Amino acid sequence: MRTSGKLFSRKLFLILIALTIATSGALLTVLSGQPTRASSSTGKTEREETEEVRTGVDLLKEAVILCLSSPKALVKDVEKQVDPLYKEVVPLQKNGFVFIPVRFVADSLGAKVDWDGKTQTASITLGNRSVSLKYGSDIMNAGGEGIKLPAPVWASCGRLMSPADQLVKALGLYIRVYGDLIIISKNENTVDMELQPDILDEIASRVRYLPVVGSYDRLRELVVDKEDIRLTGKSKIEKFVDAILGNGVQFKDEAQVEENVAMAPEREAADTGHNQSIAKESSSTGKSSADDYSTTNVQVQGVDEADIVKTDGEYIYQVNRQGVIIIKAYPADKMKIAGNISFHEGNFIPQELYLHGDKLIVTGTSTNREILYNKKSLFAKPGLDYMDLGLVKTMIFDISDKADIKKIREVELDGSYISSRKTGSFLYIVVNKGIDPYLVLEKGKGILPVYRDTLLKDEFIDIGYDKIYYFPDMTECSYLLIAALNVDSSEEPVKVSAYLGAGQNIYVSRGNMYVALTGYGPPQTVPEVDVKVQDTEDSVRKDIITIVPRIGGPRTLIYKFALSGDSVTYVSKGEVPGTILNQFSMDEYEENFRIATTLDGVWKNDRYTSSNNMYVLDKYLKIVGKIEDIAPGERIYSVRFMGKRAYMVTFRVVDPLFVIDLEKPSDPRILGALKIPGYSDYLHPYDDNHIIGFGKDTVEVKGGAYYQGLKIALFDVSDVSNPKQKFVEIIGDRGTDSELLRNHKALLFSKDKNLMAFPVTLMEVGDERRSEVDYGRFKFQGAYVYNIDSAEGFKLKGKITHLSDEDYLKSGDWGFNADKSVERILYIDNTLYTLSKELIKAHDLDSMKEINSLELEY
Repeated sequence: MRTSGKLFSRKLFLILIALTIATSGALLTVLSGQPTRASSSTGKTEREETEEVRTGVDLLKEAVILCLSSPKALVKDVEKQVDPLYKEVVPLQKNGFVFIPVRFVADSLGAKVDWDGKTQTASITLGNRSVSLKYGSDIMNAGGEGIKLPAPVWASCGRLMSPADQLVKALGLYIRVYGDLIIISKNENTVDMELQPDILDEIASRVRYLPVVGSYDRLRELVVDKEDIRLTGKSKIEKFVDAILGNGVQFKDEAQVEENVAMAPEREAADTGHNQSIAKESSSTGKSSADDYSTTNVQVQGVDEADIVKTDGEYIYQVNRQGVIIIKAYPADKMKIAGNISFHEGNFIPQELYLHGDKLIVTGTSTNREILYNKKSLFAKPGLDYMDLGLVKTMIFDISDKADIKKIREVELDGSYISSRKTGSFLYIVVNKGIDPYLVLEKGKGILPVYRDTLLKDEFIDIGYDKIYYFPDMTECSYLLIAALNVDSSEEPVKVSAYLGAGQNIYVSRGNMYVALTGYGPPQTVPEVDVKVQDTEDSVRKDIITIVPRIGGPRTLIYKFALSGDSVTYVSKGEVPGTILNQFSMDEYEENFRIATTLDGVWKNDRYTSSNNMYVLDKYLKIVGKIEDIAPGERIYSVRFMGKRAYMVTFRVVDPLFVIDLEKPSDPRILGALKIPGYSDYLHPYDDNHIIGFGKDTVEVKGGAYYQGLKIALFDVSDVSNPKQKFVEIIGDRGTDSELLRNHKALLFSKDKNLMAFPVTLMEVGDERRSEVDYGRFKFQGAYVYNIDSAEGFKLKGKITHLSDEDYLKSGDWGFNADKSVERILYIDNTLYTLSKELIKAHDLDSMKEINSLELEY
């Protein structure tokens, strides 16, 4: 959104008037000449506070204001692009430090910049101060004194990037960072004052910006070199330099190598929500024809997640093979199939579903065979001139009459499914669509993302170049699509936001979505090259594409989007070292974002090892606190955030459970740790002082460890400095498994009912065990049902299987009839239901006696 300087000033003037009027009659006091009262919050008079705001606004008009990851800036209240040629040149945060484009900031402040191509050094002079920065060096020379920088100077598209704080202060200037806003000024008062949120928001609205692709030519420019890098490991400019050096070419002019040969950054690809961090009672209850019933075990209370089974307390809905079965489950003694939806006729494969009142939402995948390549194309080959395009399809059904189910809407998105969430009546679907650079080269069909909403029309709709945004430091040749759909409305079309980029995992609060993606590590220095050029700057710049570092540590890129109904608004981008495990590695609490990562490939004490980290980021995804190098040599196996604390399990030989205090975002601390055999793949809260771990038992052998049977443990964290494993249960031997270890939705848990259940595939070694590496033989598959209590621990209530005696006789040592594998367990009132693809069984929750069973056919 573009706002003129005049409009900005007018809005600020109105804000000043509002502030003055709101101060309890202060305006009348000032006009009457009566003594002014001191503010109770600051100790300043109201006149002084108002004057400070007015003075601050005037000072800001003389400052340089940038925004992290944005190509826009304000220079003396005038909007400018950071680099006139490359929108990829933006201020960035890396490793917790803010980097700024040296030439833009220097030019904006009236400094002189000289470039020495022989030494690859930029000299900046401002008044009587001089600073020199050498490309690839972490030493800055300021007034003849060497100053250590927190990271080496690097370059993006030929523009030097320097750590901001040290450079600005060396030039005698002042800097302050407000979230993602960077304010640089010659006046100390500009950065010392506390700016009002309204003023900051107004500034942010002018500089916080994602560029638009806009045209085919720009798409080609952005995308094609990514494939060049993937195939050759080098970008065009790197190959250009190799050719120069290989031919022994010596150029003659010092035409600013800063603009021509330099290293780039690593390849990266409203209301800020509620403070609810986790669902303490994930299996909450809801009223229906039954008294209460279980719901899907979700990460965030109030944010629903799709699953293969749902219930409304009377009916159970199950994704089953290539259809959906609707079972009249309550009362259990009259259980019957009430309806089904078959997708055999098409190429749609259902995967997950949601319930929303009298609507059933089914999400899955389909394909659409499209001819892509021109028959005369260089890239067309026999059998390769077409491709099956993947589509993510969402269907909405009216299920008010189970005997007459009606499909009322279809929405299709071009690409592959990442995940989805539902808050209230709004469904958010996240999709990646890959881009074939060869299609882009020949402007072939399929280079633009498409979607379809039968509310609009049956045909697919192209998302135009003017509707596609891109992240300036994008890492992947793909589109990230986020669809927002109001399932209650029969008039509002789906809104699809498109970005040149990608995602791998998502975390969703009630107000925000965070999309996470693995990127590459920080830039690394390369040998100095003495290059002199004959060509003009412009002619050489035509060949400049960002140089990608050879190899670096992996990083997690985070893109934040504000969710408000069908509005999905990009907010900011952040990054942290290392990679995440899954969605539970991320969390939002009191406007801060917390994330746990494992960083592989770290040299420590002459050893190539791994480390684990916890980061706290503010609402603009700027790192404000961190703990690094937790449990070196180990990896994160599970994480759970619970309000002001986090629990992290790492593993290599033993299982350390770390209790981490996050109450003070700027100073996270490890409060305590417990080292025990085994590890937890999933952590689930029991109450404020207890947490349940699900994982594997292990046996240590010669400095290593072999996993054994399934392990469940109840940890007491009431004394945070001394966490204890209070109760433990081992199920089976090596090879025993549960879907719960990979998918939290497989857990049924109710603290109110003291109930816990999950599917288990039991393997037992028997008396013939020879060593710890022996795998057990198949003995059982079904639901393990427990009573759980913080005082008594785990008590096995019973086991429920769908396999008959004949099935067990026919099963081998390693396999069984998978269609009778229990996948989900739920309850309605006091009846426990287990579901496989072939059966549903109902058991009395108290006695565990079977009430009824039903074969599932459609």
